[in-house]
Amino acid sequence: MTYVRRAMRFILFASNHLDEDGKITCPCMICVNGQSMYPQDVFDHIICNAFLRGYVNWGLHGEGVGSSTPEVEINKQDEGFLHDIHGLLSDAFGMHAANTNINGGMNIDLDGTCIETRDDHGQYSQFESSDADMFFKLLKEAEQELYPNCKMSKLPFLVRLYHIKCLNGWSNKSLSMLLELLKEALLDGNTLPTTYNEMKKIFLGLGLRYEKIHACPNGCVLFWKDCENQQECDVCGASRWKESSVVVEDKGENFSSTKKKNIPAKVLRWFPLKPRLQRLFMCSKTASLMKWHEEGCTKDGLMRHPTNSPAWKDLDSQHPEFSADPCNVRLGLASDGFNPFGMMTVSHSTWTPLTEELKELWDEGLKTCDVSVNQNFIMRAVVLWTISDLPRLSSLSGYSARGMNACLYYEADHIYRQDAQSFDGTCETCPAPMRLTGSEALRQLECIEDEYNNGSMQPWKRKSIFFQLPYWEHLLLRHNIDVMHTVKNIFDNTCGTITGQQGKSKDNYKA
Repeated sequence: MTYVRRAMRFILFASNHLDEDGKITCPCMICVNGQSMYPQDVFDHIICNAFLRGYVNWGLHGEGVGSSTPEVEINKQDEGFLHDIHGLLSDAFGMHAANTNINGGMNIDLDGTCIETRDDHGQYSQFESSDADMFFKLLKEAEQELYPNCKMSKLPFLVRLYHIKCLNGWSNKSLSMLLELLKEALLDGNTLPTTYNEMKKIFLGLGLRYEKIHACPNGCVLFWKDCENQQECDVCGASRWKESSVVVEDKGENFSSTKKKNIPAKVLRWFPLKPRLQRLFMCSKTASLMKWHEEGCTKDGLMRHPTNSPAWKDLDSQHPEFSADPCNVRLGLASDGFNPFGMMTVSHSTWTPLTEELKELWDEGLKTCDVSVNQNFIMRAVVLWTISDLPRLSSLSGYSARGMNACLYYEADHIYRQDAQSFDGTCETCPAPMRLTGSEALRQLECIEDEYNNGSMQPWKRKSIFFQLPYWEHLLLRHNIDVMHTVKNIFDNTCGTITGQQGKSKDNYKA
């Protein structure tokens, strides 16, 4: 745990016990708990003047003191929710440790943008000062009253409101309308935002972010990285933009101007993987669970967990340096029925940002703080397999799973092999084809690229983008079929055909 993070954790703890003026005593080496200041000023003093040595039990800042005082009665439910908000901030900024002395080594850059700290193990790490600014901003939101004498503060109210929105599927517009109504109904001086966008900006510091990436309207390419400034698709020539909308800006009675605003034809909203993996190790409730496969799993030879599977063990044997660290992450990519552009067979580039992140997580790793042991480490990650239904298997693997290209082979003694009358009039005696390894599949795909081919390489439709991962071809089991999802599809199609439900029956011309 770095010095700065421990200082922030102290401020977070002490902020639960502010005096009437919203201040706390300053435990720096100069003030020695003799002056009261606002929490952010105390934080600056702790960073610049060092924390008071020997002040381990924070008795002057609420440690050992009850959660309520005779002068103020606090609603237990609201207090618990406020505590959850403080826990949320702790998880977001990685501040979990025992109540120990926070003294440690520290170097501050002259420009004030970065702080280098030394923890108890002598390890150096960097902490952006902008994170501290965001922390205090959110802490202020957590303590700010929704309106004068309101029992609920601003941030807890907005978090609960946003939770209700997600649970009930409210649209962004409906939430904005509700916020406008509440703004009018509440007392003057309330701090409620008026629109959903304003509310969303408050949550950005919690890490709930995503990136907008423009895409070709036909799904050919993403206007990303090297193609970020292109205006047209290199493949199909389609414009990046819809028809420009015209915004009229009045400048007076006798003068007006028009301004064109480009609207992207298609937008991919990408939720980055790296910060979410870091968050799992920064959260006190999940950090230890990330290593359960090594520290908590029962190893009795039975199939209890994916760690007992041959695919998991095969990866460990191929990459012993990866398996040696239990903090390294093994991922499964679940994409059951995932189609971002509707029920279409056109190609798209949804997986490109994910693939780039996965390559970086394998080759370089990502510096992460494990709060369960209060240490930094380099986290690496690997996609062990994909999980999908049968139609999506074709999209993920690049191998056609339809018609005659699907695997039609039964066991050698199956009755269907000799049932010529019910099928095409011939008996099937050929054995099932040998299963291809990743390297053998790559050799068959040497003459085609990532894009879809024109049928010259049947049954291959294209080269899967996951072959860009350096370990993908060596995995024992790259794709899994979700049996439950497949059974559901078969049941729905069978019932729809028998009952003749419109839109669900497969007894049609295409069949």
